[in-house]
Amino acid sequence: MKDEEGRPKLRNLPDRCTDEEMAYKINVYLEKPKQRYYLLVSALHWIYREGSFEMSKYAERITGALMEAGRPGPMNGLTSGYYACYGILPPVPLGGKSPGVIQRPWRGYDVDPNLKDHWLEDLNCLPGMDLISIEEGEGQLRPAHIVLRIPDKKEEDDLAKKVLKIKKMKGRYIHLDRDMKDNRLITIAGLVMPGDVDWFRWFQGTVDFLKRIG
Repeated sequence: MKDEEGRPKLRNLPDRCTDEEMAYKINVYLEKPKQRYYLLVSALHWIYREGSFEMSKYAERITGALMEAGRPGPMNGLTSGYYACYGILPPVPLGGKSPGVIQRPWRGYDVDPNLKDHWLEDLNCLPGMDLISIEEGEGQLRPAHIVLRIPDKKEEDDLAKKVLKIKKMKGRYIHLDRDMKDNRLITIAGLVMPGDVDWFRWFQGTVDFLKRIG
C-alpha cells in the first residue's frame, strides 16, 4: 500500500512489513530519534529478526542515532555478544540459529545441545539476576554469551560492579545495556565454541564466578 506520492504507507504491523516498507518507516523515525526512541528500538529488533542482508545498514544507522541521542538501544543476545567482543556491530543482523544446529528441550525452552544442565540450573538460580539468553558459541561471528537481567533498581549498581570484575578473567568480554523496561542487562561473551580446548573451561569458570557473587 502506497501514499499519494508513491511511498509505502506507515503501518503498525512490523512483522508484516517488507524491507521497503520498514526502510521508509526507519527513515521517518530517524528524523526525530529522541522522540521516536521506542519505535526505532522496535525497528532494530525487526531487522535482527526479519530483515535481509540489505537491511543491515539500517541497523548501523539506528544504533548510531540512538547513541548520539544519548540512549543506546537494546540489542538481542547474539548482537550484544558480538558487540561485547569487538566493540562494533556485526556486519550482518544476527538472530536465530545457524542452519544445521539442532537444539534440545530443557524445562520448556530450546537450548543449545552442548550446554550442561547444571550450568542452566545454576544460572537460573542466581540471586537478584535473571538469565534471559545463553548461546554455546558458533565461531567468531556468533560468540558464546550469557545475558543477565537485574530487575531490581536498588540492587543493579552493586550487582553490576560485582559482575564487571569478571573482565579480569581471560577471554571474558562485557557489554552493559538496558531493556525496554529500563532494566539493567549484562552480557558476558567469549570467542569460544564447542570443540575448542577452552570452551568447557570458559563456561564452567563463568558460571562458578557468577555463583560466588550470590
